[in-house]
Amino acid sequence: MECAVATIDEEEAHRHFAAVCFNRTWELLDQPDRTEAETAEMINTAHASRYHWSMRPDVEPLNLAISDWQLSRVYTVAGDAETASGYAAASLHLCEQYELPAFNRGYAHEGLARAALVAGDAESRDRHLAAALEAAEAIEDEDHRSLLLADLEDLTTE
Repeated sequence: MECAVATIDEEEAHRHFAAVCFNRTWELLDQPDRTEAETAEMINTAHASRYHWSMRPDVEPLNLAISDWQLSRVYTVAGDAETASGYAAASLHLCEQYELPAFNRGYAHEGLARAALVAGDAESRDRHLAAALEAAEAIEDEDHRSLLLADLEDLTTE
C-alpha cells in the first residue's frame, strides 16, 4: 500500500501561521479573564507569530516591529515587566533604525511606558509616555492617532 506524502508550501505555511497566531494572540489579549494556561498560550502564539513573520520572504522591518510590540504587550499583561521592556525596546530600535511611521514609534514608546508602569518605574513611564504623545502628534491618520491616544490614556489612569 502506497502512502501519499503531502507536500507543504513553506512560504504559504509561514504566511498562514504568522496571521493565525497574531490574531489568536489578540483574542487572548482581549479576553478579560484568562486562565494560567491561556496566558501561556498567549505568550506562545505571540512568539510563534513573530517567528513565522521572520521566515516570510516578504517580511519587512515594520512586521517585526509590530510583532515585537505585540510581544511586549503580552508580557506586560502577563506581569513580566523586564521581558516586556526588552521587546518594546527591540520594537523601538527597529522603528528608529528603519525610520518607521510615527504610529509604530509611538506604540514602541507605549510598550516601554506600559512595561515601566508594571515595574513601578514612574519616571520611565512618564518619559516614554511623553515620547509616545510626541509621536502621536506626527500621525496624520486621525483613526491611528486616536487609537494610540486611547491606549496612552490607559497609562495615566491605571
